[in-house]
Amino acid sequence: MAGAAGGFVTRAFEAMLKECAANRGKFAALQQSIQSCLDSIKGATAEGAVITEALASAGRVLEGPQAELVLQPLRLAVETKHVKLVEPALDCLHVINQSINHHHPLSSLPLLACLPA
Repeated sequence: MAGAAGGFVTRAFEAMLKECAANRGKFAALQQSIQSCLDSIKGATAEGAVITEALASAGRVLEGPQAELVLQPLRLAVETKHVKLVEPALDCLHVINQSINHHHPLSSLPLLACLPA
């Protein structure tokens, strides 16, 4: 499930980024926030899935700036009240919440585990 959940969140962020671009700058702050998060994820995973597995097995959890990096785009998306942005943001929050409720550290989501410390 961890791989599927991380892939889901990544795809949702990419879909929200496309929707921001389609609205010609109307959601510039959100677009920048999502892009920063995706850049951090892609930069940290450039070395491959081995990093993700190592971090996940170490039981790392998100704290402070790492959590903000992931949660800020979701908050901004919900604040837009634009259905095509709110729906995937709420879906992401649900996936993260399920991760917590099933006693999996947030690092069990590859998207979240690979963020720089």
